[in-house]
Parts: sequence; structure tokens; C-alpha cells
Amino acid sequence: MICSDAVITICGSGLGVRQGKCLGGAAFSSPACICPDPVNPENYWVGDASSIRYCTATAVTLVAGSTKPGVTDGIGTAASFNVVWGLLCTSNGDRLFVSDFHNHLIRSVDTKTRAVTTIVGDGHGVSTDGIGTQCSICEPRKLVFDRSPKSKPQSVIFITSRHAIRRMEVATGLVTTLPLKVDVKSTYFCPYGIGVTPTGHLIVTCTLTASIYVFDPETGDYEVLCSSRIHFREPDDVAVVDSERSAFVVDSILRNLRQITLPPRLFASE
Repeated sequence: MICSDAVITICGSGLGVRQGKCLGGAAFSSPACICPDPVNPENYWVGDASSIRYCTATAVTLVAGSTKPGVTDGIGTAASFNVVWGLLCTSNGDRLFVSDFHNHLIRSVDTKTRAVTTIVGDGHGVSTDGIGTQCSICEPRKLVFDRSPKSKPQSVIFITSRHAIRRMEVATGLVTTLPLKVDVKSTYFCPYGIGVTPTGHLIVTCTLTASIYVFDPETGDYEVLCSSRIHFREPDDVAVVDSERSAFVVDSILRNLRQITLPPRLFASE
């Protein structure tokens, strides 16, 4: 067991309301993702159903969206989402990338002005490559920056979606599908959580097969790290922790957090 008894509730009373103070005074509707603020690491953004909230030690503030699902660009509460499933923040804290799951879109939030803009996807639930809103992305889930030594920092984002992993160039909005060599139909491959090692390898969870994969995003080659319903039932998300040389995986069915020691080659410098 990884967790000790030192687990505290920071935010959320379980009462299903939206605003208020932290330390149990505030509540969420259906929080699905969290993203630390790199400028103020003690604070964080939370994707809560059709909204994004900013949490400090004393308050939870509505940043964008509302209690009602929708698909509107705008400022703050004038914008709308339909299930925020993934959040990713730039290192200077000025921009959030958002997976808008049921709208089949990637949205961008300016954290200073709270302006929400659709940057990827045409809203159709299919997977076609292209630039910006001229491409399609089906049910986008988690997002992570490429950490490969060959990639300029924060220039490329990997996104898990239905039966595919997509690659997005931040500067141009070009979205392509990784050439994965896994047989999607026979293996029921449906990626969910995603992390990146310092060598640029992707650690990917699959809820349908209860498996953890390692992918080379350039070649599509892969190996299965774990594939057993003894260890996992529904691995939802994963975080790579360099100092531990490990991947930490949360499982929504087993309601636990597991640690997987990763092969040393995934941390070797090129």
C-alpha cells in the first residue's frame, strides 16, 4: 500500500455545490482532473463537470464554464464545456489546455483574462488529422507535454482519445495520429491516462483491458508493463515521477493508487 494514514481532505464537502471555502467548506459536482499551478504550486485547477475551478488554501473560485453544459467560447462564465476531462498548464501558468470530452474539442483558457477559445476539433466524434478546427478528435481525455530530448519544451502535446493517441503541435495546431502498432480491435485498446518519461516514451493506461503500456511515439512500438485484473480493474490516470523512477496509477474501481517501477532505460539520457 502506497498511501499512509496521512490523507486529508483539502477541498470538497460532498454536498454537490460549487463555490466556497476550502478545507471541506467547498464542494464539487463531479471533479475529473487536477492540474497544479506551476507559478503557485500550492494552488491548482480542477476540472469539475462543465466548469474549471481554481483552488487555494482558503477558497475555490469559478474560472470558466458553469453548471450547465454547452459548447460556447467566451470569457469566464460566458464560456461553456461539456465535461472537462483533462487539464494541462504551461510552465509560466498563463495558459490551460482543456479536453472537452463530450464536445470532442480541445479548448484553451487564458488564465489571466479567463478567455476560452476552441483550438482543436470540429465537434464530430471521429478521428481525422488536420490543423486546428479542421481536424476531428473523438472524446479527448488526458493531455501531457512531450518531454523527449528531441522536442522543444512545451511545443508538443500528446492527447489520449477513443482508440487513439493524438499528437498536437502547439504553435501550428497540427494534429496527427500516432502510428501505434497495437491491434485496436483485437485488444480493445482505448487509451485513458498518459504520462511521459524523460526519454519521451509514453506510459499509457487502458481501462478496457486493465493494462499499462509503454509506447515509443515515433515508431509506434510498444510493450505491456502490466496486464492483470489482479493488479488493476480500471486504471484511469497515470503520473510519471522521475525521482521515484516510477509511474503512479489511480484505479477508479479498486479505489486505490499503485506504484509501478519503470525500466531504467526509460530514464536514461540520450
